[in-house]
Amino acid sequence: MSVGTSKLARFNAWFGIGFAALLTIIETIHNWGDWSEPAFWIIDYLACLLLAAGGWLTLSRKHQAGLPVLGIGWGFACAMFWMAYFLIRQESVQKPELADPLVLNTALALFVATIIGMAISLYLIVKDEA
Repeated sequence: MSVGTSKLARFNAWFGIGFAALLTIIETIHNWGDWSEPAFWIIDYLACLLLAAGGWLTLSRKHQAGLPVLGIGWGFACAMFWMAYFLIRQESVQKPELADPLVLNTALALFVATIIGMAISLYLIVKDEA
């Protein structure tokens, strides 16, 4: 596999880095003052680390692991937001008085963003190996 240098690879790398930065900020604000659920925030920060590392490796062109690490980060984040979206959705159905459409729609938007990032990564990896 060659080191990702195409415009699409650079876009996906910056998209991953930006998503990681945004998720880090959101997660920190969300948990500020109550870090009682480490299982949930640890996986969020792990996704951020994978996306940032994969983006940096892809942009630096010094290591061929950039696109695969970025793809792993997007896949991990996608699975994480799949779970988050459907847990939030289920809770809003079970407890409509506590439902917050902004939270549900934000989770959906982040889930869709991870699907896009993962699809681009998979495309780039498969295209390069063909």
